[in-house]
Parts: sequence; structure tokens; C-alpha cells
Amino acid sequence: MAVQRLVSRWVRVMRVAELWQPYKDQAAWVRLNRRGLDELHLDWPEIPWSKEEWLRDDGDEYLSHTHRVNKARLALARGDVPDIPIQHIWQQTLKGGEVEEIRLPSGATIAFELELTRKNFEVYGHHILPDLLRHYDFALYLATRDAYNAIVSARRDTLSSNEERKRIRIIRFDPE
Repeated sequence: MAVQRLVSRWVRVMRVAELWQPYKDQAAWVRLNRRGLDELHLDWPEIPWSKEEWLRDDGDEYLSHTHRVNKARLALARGDVPDIPIQHIWQQTLKGGEVEEIRLPSGATIAFELELTRKNFEVYGHHILPDLLRHYDFALYLATRDAYNAIVSARRDTLSSNEERKRIRIIRFDPE
């Protein structure tokens, strides 16, 4: 009841959040709207809820892709992912233990990807990774379970240079 009152205040009184309930038998979702993000000085744009969007059953306790993406975003915002680059500097440990720093230039465009299920190896190497390199300066790729190993292998085996490989940072991430 306390949560319901708090959410009602955010949505109706303060107008800093919005509710979405795709299924009547599941709990509603709440998220900050543009006004709420501005209040917290967070400048990422939100994607509006689609009227047609359905929660995807991925076979793992019925957790949807949208749910897991939101969990990842919250974990990133809280600083719960220790391997996330700090102050636009990526550190990469090379073979032999040497640490290399990669400085992201001011104004760089950075893609954020979250991979929940392993795709066909060729999809990563021939479509996803080259597309990230074509459209973004850098990419931060969070990957769960066996998807992590597949993406790391695809980056290693299909990208043509170490300079390309350095632009895609892959981090193991398993949201609950």
C-alpha cells in the first residue's frame, strides 16, 4: 500500500513518472518520464511505451526483454556494474597482464547493447558488430551467460583489426 501511494504521488501529483500495465494479471511498471529525468539531471532520452508492445516470454521465469533492459539500466545508474568505464576511460587487460587505457573523445557516440540470449555466431560477426562500428564511435555490450562467449569470439575472429576490436567493450552481465 505504501508503494502504491508513493507511485500515485509520483504520477498524479508530481507528474514525474508514468505507469504501464500490459497485462491485467501482472503488476504495473513505473518509470520516470522526461520531467522526472530532468529533476534528477539525467539526460538520456526515453523511448515511449508502445501500445502494441507485449512482454516477451523468454522461457526464464517469464522475465521479459524490457524488464531485463530496465534492470540493466538501473544497475548502471546505481554503479552496480564494476567494469563500466569511468570518466570516459576504458581499461583493457592485455595478454601478459599489461593494462591499456582507451580514452573516449568528447562528443563520441556510444551504443549500449544488452544481449540476453545467444545468437547465431555469424549474426554477431557479419551483422551486429559491423553495424555497431559503422554507426557508433564505441559500443558497450553487456552480455549474459553463453551470449558473452559468443560475442567475444565473434569480435576476436571476425573484426579485421585491433583498433576495431577496441571500440567494442564486452562485459559479462546477468541481471536477475
